[in-house]
Amino acid sequence: MRHAQLTNGGFWIIAALGLADALLFAVTGMSLAWVPVFHIGMAALALGVLGWVYTGPRPVPRLGLLAWLGLRLILFTAAAETLNMLLDSWLRLPLWDSRFAAADAMLDFHWPALDGWVLAHPPVHAVFSVVYLLLGPEFIALFLLLSLTGRGAAAVRLWRLFAVTALATILLGVLLPATGPFAWFHPPGGLAVPYVAQYAALRDGALRTINLATAEGLISFPSFHACLALLCMQAARALPGPARWPFLALNLAIILASPSTGGHYLTDILGGLVLASLAMRALAPRRATETI
Repeated sequence: MRHAQLTNGGFWIIAALGLADALLFAVTGMSLAWVPVFHIGMAALALGVLGWVYTGPRPVPRLGLLAWLGLRLILFTAAAETLNMLLDSWLRLPLWDSRFAAADAMLDFHWPALDGWVLAHPPVHAVFSVVYLLLGPEFIALFLLLSLTGRGAAAVRLWRLFAVTALATILLGVLLPATGPFAWFHPPGGLAVPYVAQYAALRDGALRTINLATAEGLISFPSFHACLALLCMQAARALPGPARWPFLALNLAIILASPSTGGHYLTDILGGLVLASLAMRALAPRRATETI
Protein backbone atom coordinates (compact mmCIF):
# COMPACT_ATOMS: atom_id res chain seq x y z
CA MET A 1 0.00 0.00 0.00
CA ARG A 2 1.66 3.21 -1.13
CA HIS A 3 1.40 6.59 0.61
CA ALA A 4 0.80 9.98 -0.98
CA GLN A 5 3.80 12.25 -0.49
CA LEU A 6 3.16 15.08 1.97
CA THR A 7 6.34 16.95 2.85
CA ASN A 8 7.07 19.61 5.45
CA GLY A 9 7.42 22.26 2.74
CA GLY A 10 3.95 23.57 3.50
CA PHE A 11 4.93 24.35 7.08
CA TRP A 12 7.98 26.31 5.91
CA ILE A 13 5.71 28.40 3.67
CA ILE A 14 3.32 28.98 6.56
CA ALA A 15 6.22 29.99 8.80
CA ALA A 16 7.45 32.45 6.16
CA LEU A 17 3.97 33.92 5.85
CA GLY A 18 3.74 34.26 9.62
CA LEU A 19 7.07 36.10 9.72
CA ALA A 20 5.95 38.43 6.92
CA ASP A 21 2.71 39.09 8.81
CA ALA A 22 4.61 39.94 12.00
CA LEU A 23 6.87 42.38 10.16
CA LEU A 24 3.92 44.07 8.46
CA PHE A 25 2.04 44.40 11.74
CA ALA A 26 5.08 46.24 13.09
CA VAL A 27 5.36 48.44 9.98
CA THR A 28 1.67 49.31 9.66
CA GLY A 29 0.79 49.53 13.35
CA MET A 30 -2.30 47.42 12.73
CA SER A 31 -3.57 44.93 15.29
CA LEU A 32 -5.07 41.46 15.24
CA ALA A 33 -8.31 40.32 16.90
CA TRP A 34 -7.17 37.41 19.06
CA VAL A 35 -10.40 35.49 19.65
CA PRO A 36 -10.56 34.12 16.08
CA VAL A 37 -6.82 33.35 16.28
CA PHE A 38 -7.43 31.38 19.48
CA HIS A 39 -10.17 29.35 17.76
CA ILE A 40 -7.88 28.68 14.80
CA GLY A 41 -5.13 27.63 17.19
CA MET A 42 -7.39 25.18 19.00
CA ALA A 43 -8.54 23.64 15.72
CA ALA A 44 -4.93 23.41 14.55
CA LEU A 45 -3.89 21.74 17.80
CA ALA A 46 -6.68 19.17 17.50
CA LEU A 47 -5.74 18.37 13.91
CA GLY A 48 -2.07 18.11 14.83
CA VAL A 49 -2.83 15.64 17.60
CA LEU A 50 -5.04 13.57 15.28
CA GLY A 51 -2.38 13.62 12.59
CA TRP A 52 0.25 12.41 15.06
CA VAL A 53 -2.02 9.66 16.44
CA TYR A 54 -3.11 8.36 13.05
CA THR A 55 0.39 8.35 11.58
CA GLY A 56 2.09 7.13 14.77
CA PRO A 57 0.66 5.17 17.71
CA ARG A 58 -2.53 4.07 15.97
CA PRO A 59 -1.79 4.33 12.25
CA VAL A 60 -4.75 4.92 9.98
CA PRO A 61 -3.02 6.46 6.94
CA ARG A 62 -6.09 7.97 5.33
CA LEU A 63 -7.21 9.72 8.52
CA GLY A 64 -3.65 10.80 9.24
CA LEU A 65 -3.32 12.37 5.80
CA LEU A 66 -6.65 14.14 6.18
CA ALA A 67 -5.64 15.58 9.56
CA TRP A 68 -2.26 16.83 8.34
CA LEU A 69 -3.83 18.38 5.24
CA GLY A 70 -6.47 20.07 7.37
CA LEU A 71 -3.79 21.49 9.64
CA ARG A 72 -1.89 22.95 6.70
CA LEU A 73 -5.04 24.42 5.16
CA ILE A 74 -6.16 26.14 8.37
CA LEU A 75 -2.78 27.67 9.17
CA PHE A 76 -1.99 28.64 5.58
CA THR A 77 -5.38 30.27 4.99
CA ALA A 78 -5.16 32.32 8.19
CA ALA A 79 -1.61 33.51 7.46
CA ALA A 80 -2.28 34.25 3.77
CA GLU A 81 -5.53 36.11 4.46
CA THR A 82 -3.77 38.24 7.07
CA LEU A 83 -0.93 38.98 4.64
CA ASN A 84 -3.39 40.06 1.97
CA MET A 85 -5.14 42.54 4.26
CA LEU A 86 -1.88 43.94 5.62
CA LEU A 87 -0.45 44.50 2.13
CA ASP A 88 -3.65 46.13 0.90
CA SER A 89 -3.59 48.53 3.84
CA TRP A 90 0.13 49.27 3.58
CA LEU A 91 0.76 49.66 -0.17
CA ARG A 92 -2.48 51.24 -1.44
CA LEU A 93 -1.32 51.16 -5.04
CA PRO A 94 -3.37 52.92 -7.77
CA LEU A 95 -6.55 51.09 -8.73
CA TRP A 96 -6.84 49.25 -12.04
CA ASP A 97 -10.63 49.29 -12.39
CA SER A 98 -10.59 51.53 -15.45
CA ARG A 99 -8.20 49.17 -17.22
CA PHE A 100 -10.18 46.06 -16.37
CA ALA A 101 -13.45 47.71 -17.41
CA ALA A 102 -11.81 48.80 -20.68
CA ALA A 103 -10.54 45.27 -21.29
CA ASP A 104 -14.06 43.94 -20.73
CA ALA A 105 -15.40 46.47 -23.23
CA MET A 106 -12.87 45.28 -25.80
CA LEU A 107 -14.25 41.77 -25.26
CA ASP A 108 -17.77 43.17 -25.75
CA PHE A 109 -18.66 42.30 -22.16
CA HIS A 110 -20.78 44.81 -20.25
CA TRP A 111 -21.05 44.02 -16.55
CA PRO A 112 -24.04 46.31 -15.81
CA ALA A 113 -26.05 44.58 -18.54
CA LEU A 114 -25.23 41.14 -17.12
CA ASP A 115 -26.01 42.24 -13.57
CA GLY A 116 -29.30 43.73 -14.70
CA TRP A 117 -30.24 40.56 -16.56
CA VAL A 118 -29.49 38.36 -13.54
CA LEU A 119 -31.51 40.60 -11.22
CA ALA A 120 -34.40 40.57 -13.71
CA HIS A 121 -34.51 36.76 -13.52
CA PRO A 122 -35.06 35.87 -9.83
CA PRO A 123 -34.54 32.09 -10.26
CA VAL A 124 -31.14 32.68 -11.86
CA HIS A 125 -30.22 35.21 -9.18
CA ALA A 126 -31.25 32.79 -6.44
CA VAL A 127 -29.24 29.90 -7.90
CA PHE A 128 -26.17 32.08 -8.45
CA SER A 129 -26.39 33.44 -4.91
CA VAL A 130 -26.41 29.92 -3.47
CA VAL A 131 -23.80 28.21 -5.65
CA TYR A 132 -21.32 31.07 -5.24
CA LEU A 133 -21.25 30.40 -1.49
CA LEU A 134 -20.76 26.66 -1.93
CA LEU A 135 -17.15 26.82 -3.10
CA GLY A 136 -15.71 26.64 0.42
CA PRO A 137 -17.87 23.73 1.62
CA GLU A 138 -17.26 21.92 -1.66
CA PHE A 139 -13.50 22.40 -1.31
CA ILE A 140 -13.62 20.77 2.14
CA ALA A 141 -15.89 17.99 0.89
CA LEU A 142 -13.43 17.20 -1.89
CA PHE A 143 -10.58 16.84 0.59
CA LEU A 144 -12.70 14.50 2.68
CA LEU A 145 -13.69 12.35 -0.28
CA LEU A 146 -10.25 12.20 -1.85
CA SER A 147 -8.48 11.44 1.42
CA LEU A 148 -10.96 8.89 2.76
CA THR A 149 -11.44 6.99 -0.50
CA GLY A 150 -7.75 6.28 -1.00
CA ARG A 151 -7.02 9.10 -3.43
CA GLY A 152 -4.49 10.77 -1.20
CA ALA A 153 -2.17 11.87 -4.00
CA ALA A 154 -5.01 13.84 -5.58
CA ALA A 155 -5.79 15.48 -2.22
CA VAL A 156 -2.13 16.44 -1.74
CA ARG A 157 -1.98 17.87 -5.24
CA LEU A 158 -5.12 19.91 -4.62
CA TRP A 159 -3.53 21.33 -1.46
CA ARG A 160 -0.37 22.29 -3.35
CA LEU A 161 -2.32 23.88 -6.18
CA PHE A 162 -4.44 25.79 -3.67
CA ALA A 163 -1.37 27.16 -1.89
CA VAL A 164 0.49 28.14 -5.06
CA THR A 165 -2.48 29.83 -6.72
CA ALA A 166 -3.55 31.58 -3.50
CA LEU A 167 -0.11 33.15 -3.13
CA ALA A 168 -0.06 34.13 -6.81
CA THR A 169 -3.54 35.62 -6.47
CA ILE A 170 -2.49 37.68 -3.45
CA LEU A 171 0.60 38.96 -5.29
CA LEU A 172 -1.36 39.92 -8.40
CA GLY A 173 -4.25 41.33 -6.38
CA VAL A 174 -1.93 43.60 -4.41
CA LEU A 175 0.07 44.77 -7.43
CA LEU A 176 -3.02 45.21 -9.66
CA PRO A 177 -5.64 46.30 -7.12
CA ALA A 178 -9.25 46.93 -8.06
CA THR A 179 -12.44 47.59 -6.14
CA GLY A 180 -14.50 45.57 -8.64
CA PRO A 181 -17.67 46.28 -10.63
CA PHE A 182 -19.84 46.86 -7.55
CA ALA A 183 -17.81 49.97 -6.77
CA TRP A 184 -16.85 50.96 -10.31
CA PHE A 185 -20.30 50.84 -11.91
CA HIS A 186 -22.23 51.89 -8.77
CA PRO A 187 -25.27 49.60 -9.01
CA PRO A 188 -27.85 50.17 -6.26
CA GLY A 189 -26.33 49.06 -2.98
CA GLY A 190 -22.99 48.27 -4.60
CA LEU A 191 -20.88 50.27 -2.16
CA ALA A 192 -22.57 48.51 0.77
CA VAL A 193 -21.48 45.05 -0.37
CA PRO A 194 -19.36 43.75 2.55
CA TYR A 195 -16.13 43.14 0.65
CA VAL A 196 -16.36 46.54 -1.06
CA ALA A 197 -16.82 48.32 2.25
CA GLN A 198 -14.02 46.35 3.94
CA TYR A 199 -11.61 46.96 1.07
CA ALA A 200 -12.33 50.68 1.14
CA ALA A 201 -11.80 50.78 4.91
CA LEU A 202 -8.43 49.05 4.53
CA ARG A 203 -7.25 51.45 1.84
CA ASP A 204 -8.36 54.64 3.60
CA GLY A 205 -7.00 53.55 6.99
CA ALA A 206 -10.35 53.28 8.76
CA LEU A 207 -9.87 49.55 9.40
CA ARG A 208 -6.98 49.07 11.82
CA THR A 209 -7.79 45.68 13.38
CA ILE A 210 -7.79 42.48 11.35
CA ASN A 211 -10.53 40.09 12.40
CA LEU A 212 -10.21 36.78 10.58
CA ALA A 213 -13.76 35.85 11.56
CA THR A 214 -15.15 38.69 9.45
CA ALA A 215 -12.49 38.88 6.73
CA GLU A 216 -13.84 39.15 3.20
CA GLY A 217 -12.39 38.05 -0.12
CA LEU A 218 -10.82 41.31 -1.28
CA ILE A 219 -9.12 40.45 -4.57
CA SER A 220 -10.79 41.35 -7.83
CA PHE A 221 -8.08 40.30 -10.32
CA PRO A 222 -7.58 37.43 -10.71
CA SER A 223 -10.78 35.82 -9.50
CA PHE A 224 -9.79 33.18 -6.95
CA HIS A 225 -13.34 31.81 -7.09
CA ALA A 226 -12.87 31.01 -10.79
CA CYS A 227 -9.36 29.71 -10.16
CA LEU A 228 -10.33 27.42 -7.29
CA ALA A 229 -13.45 26.20 -9.09
CA LEU A 230 -11.31 25.01 -11.99
CA LEU A 231 -8.87 23.36 -9.57
CA CYS A 232 -11.77 21.55 -7.90
CA MET A 233 -13.09 20.40 -11.27
CA GLN A 234 -9.69 18.91 -12.03
CA ALA A 235 -9.42 17.27 -8.59
CA ALA A 236 -12.91 15.77 -8.90
CA ARG A 237 -11.75 13.83 -11.95
CA ALA A 238 -9.98 11.47 -9.55
CA LEU A 239 -13.37 10.37 -8.20
CA PRO A 240 -15.47 7.59 -9.77
CA GLY A 241 -17.74 8.71 -12.62
CA PRO A 242 -21.03 9.07 -10.70
CA ALA A 243 -19.32 11.02 -7.91
CA ARG A 244 -17.44 13.47 -10.10
CA TRP A 245 -20.32 14.88 -12.16
CA PRO A 246 -22.01 16.87 -9.36
CA PHE A 247 -18.68 18.57 -8.64
CA LEU A 248 -18.14 19.38 -12.30
CA ALA A 249 -21.62 20.87 -12.62
CA LEU A 250 -21.33 22.85 -9.39
CA ASN A 251 -17.99 24.38 -10.31
CA LEU A 252 -19.19 25.36 -13.76
CA ALA A 253 -22.13 27.12 -12.08
CA ILE A 254 -19.74 28.85 -9.66
CA ILE A 255 -17.68 30.20 -12.55
CA LEU A 256 -20.80 31.44 -14.33
CA ALA A 257 -22.04 33.10 -11.12
CA SER A 258 -18.75 34.82 -10.31
CA PRO A 259 -19.12 37.97 -12.48
CA SER A 260 -22.52 39.07 -11.19
CA THR A 261 -22.73 37.53 -7.72
CA GLY A 262 -19.04 37.87 -6.88
CA GLY A 263 -18.63 41.29 -8.43
CA HIS A 264 -15.91 40.38 -10.93
CA TYR A 265 -14.95 41.74 -14.30
CA LEU A 266 -14.80 39.18 -17.08
CA THR A 267 -11.07 39.93 -17.12
CA ASP A 268 -10.91 38.70 -13.51
CA ILE A 269 -12.57 35.42 -14.43
CA LEU A 270 -10.28 34.82 -17.38
CA GLY A 271 -7.27 35.68 -15.24
CA GLY A 272 -8.34 33.17 -12.59
CA LEU A 273 -8.85 30.42 -15.17
CA VAL A 274 -5.47 31.11 -16.78
CA LEU A 275 -3.76 31.07 -13.38
CA ALA A 276 -5.34 27.72 -12.50
CA SER A 277 -4.40 26.26 -15.88
CA LEU A 278 -0.77 27.38 -15.57
CA ALA A 279 -0.53 25.98 -12.03
CA MET A 280 -2.02 22.63 -13.04
CA ARG A 281 0.45 22.40 -15.89
CA ALA A 282 3.41 23.37 -13.70
CA LEU A 283 2.45 20.91 -10.96
CA ALA A 284 1.29 18.10 -13.22
CA PRO A 285 1.98 14.67 -11.63
CA ARG A 286 4.95 12.88 -13.12
CA ARG A 287 3.54 9.44 -12.45
CA ALA A 288 0.19 7.73 -11.95
CA THR A 289 -1.91 8.83 -8.99
CA GLU A 290 -1.09 6.91 -5.83
CA THR A 291 -3.65 5.76 -3.30
CA ILE A 292 -3.43 5.15 0.41
